[in-house]
Amino acid sequence: VYCDVNIRPPFFSDEVILFALENANIFKISDEELHYVYKACGLNEETAKLSDIYERFQNLDFILLTQGEKGAVVYECKAAKLFSQAAPKVTVGSSVGAGDSFGATFLCEFEKTKDVKKSLSKAIEISAFVVSKKEAIPEY
Repeated sequence: VYCDVNIRPPFFSDEVILFALENANIFKISDEELHYVYKACGLNEETAKLSDIYERFQNLDFILLTQGEKGAVVYECKAAKLFSQAAPKVTVGSSVGAGDSFGATFLCEFEKTKDVKKSLSKAIEISAFVVSKKEAIPEY
């Protein structure tokens, strides 16, 4: 079960975040949403790590954390491995669709290859391409 929680204040609650975490195997958040997740989990934002979320929600296989122009991180929970990759430099046309394209690409690539690093790389590549366009669904 994949969940991109899409926290948009004020249209969410801690209960919604916790429900998503309790029921997801793959949980995707952005760096802008991370502090809301830590708060909902009762974690100290200053010291918390992605692994702390997994300690509470053992159903998770992956936590995907997008970081905008910095790139993204994938935490492979059961193996306790952290993968990170920088984003390529692009001229931003619109950020609409960036997270969705990242998540969809990661899922598709991982289903094909079972390779986290390769899946992260492809997801970064596609989301950077989407961000470089003015519309959320560009011609590929």
